[in-house]
Amino acid sequence: MMNKTVLYEGWQMECCGTQFKIGDSVKWTVNNASNINDIEGVENIDFIEDHHDDTESSRDMWILTGKVESISLLYNRYKEENNILVPVARKLIKTNDTEQRESDIDNFRFSDFIVELSDAKTRVATKQDLEA
Repeated sequence: MMNKTVLYEGWQMECCGTQFKIGDSVKWTVNNASNINDIEGVENIDFIEDHHDDTESSRDMWILTGKVESISLLYNRYKEENNILVPVARKLIKTNDTEQRESDIDNFRFSDFIVELSDAKTRVATKQDLEA
């Protein structure tokens, strides 16, 4: 059984995501994750779920299927640097589904979902997958 960890951005869920909960089987379009493995309490992030990839080719996109084993809400506290909000502290809160979350907790703002999938399988996305 292969486990994979996915960063599912909050704005992607708000835009056009489908709510999910622990125990659900999911099928997502994802990119390989890079340079985001600095979240305390998260060993490794394998993929980023992506509804809006702007690559012209499917070669960088994958179809990931699996069963949701855990969901954590990622909250960030930000400070402004050169007109850019930069996370300076992070907080993870376990949850059972993606519907129950607060937008702000103790000056931390909701950002993303960290999702652990079991029985995870990947395949290269086809053009048809990306057009769906």
